[in-house]
Amino acid sequence: MSSRSTRGSDAAGPGRGAAANPKGRPAGAGGRSTRGSEGDHAVRPDGGGVGQPSARARPGAARGVAVARSADPAWALANGAWEALLRAHTGLLRRFAAAPVWGELSMGDYDVLYTLAKAGGTAPVGALERGVLLSQPGLSRLVDRLVARGWLAKAPNPADGRSVLVSLTAEGRAAQRRAGRAHGDHVAQVVRERLTAEEQAALRGLCAKLAGDGPAAQAE
Repeated sequence: MSSRSTRGSDAAGPGRGAAANPKGRPAGAGGRSTRGSEGDHAVRPDGGGVGQPSARARPGAARGVAVARSADPAWALANGAWEALLRAHTGLLRRFAAAPVWGELSMGDYDVLYTLAKAGGTAPVGALERGVLLSQPGLSRLVDRLVARGWLAKAPNPADGRSVLVSLTAEGRAAQRRAGRAHGDHVAQVVRERLTAEEQAALRGLCAKLAGDGPAAQAE
């Protein structure tokens, strides 16, 4: 949903929303909705939560924990806000994924090219793992495919003989820019249709704060 800032980089357009996989489902345990079978927000069906012991061995405990938590207005508000954010992200990402803006790229291709463009065009393969939601073997295979297509080049890392540098080629940079501009135009159109300028600014600030990189987090 959210678009990464491209200020200070050579990337054209926003990120496509790498917090979710291509099917639009949030990736990783931290991104999954945890609504239980009884409709209890953020409680596993066995009544446990993240970092808490399971209540599977205590049949009455699961419902008791869920009811107690749901009765707490602050708890319910926080979890409701989180689920609203996930719903918005998932719905918008699916819409963006279906848009005819990617050209010859797949969304995975775009993620890698965009991440490299944001990094100035060259980065160790390991650095890409932080911006692309792929396993290390999957990312290595994707990089090799992009090299074969002429969009990336690989070279030894002179600062670390154990790693490899990947760089955008002129063709790769052009492909990223074409898709990035079209994707950025589509994102701007959808967001402007639904939010005023003031709401967009507020949303950006709230998401930055929630992510831990807003002014409040920086002051801590």
